[in-house]
Amino acid sequence: MSFLHDTSQLNQYSCGEEDIGLSCFEELEKKIEKIRQRMYEIYTKNPTDAEVLKISQQLDDVLNELENCYCDKSQ
Repeated sequence: MSFLHDTSQLNQYSCGEEDIGLSCFEELEKKIEKIRQRMYEIYTKNPTDAEVLKISQQLDDVLNELENCYCDKSQ
């Protein structure tokens, strides 16, 4: 499942004075999916593996990065 279901409107958003291009969101989406897949692989092998927490924290960081880039166009 894709994190961003509809990317058609993304290039209309900006943060501050810099426009965030669609490629920025696509790259973050790919990174998010890659991290999620890795976390799932480790979790299915051993749900209590400490690596699951580390990867989860990495995922949180990237999701926060996406949130910071994804500003409401009304701002």
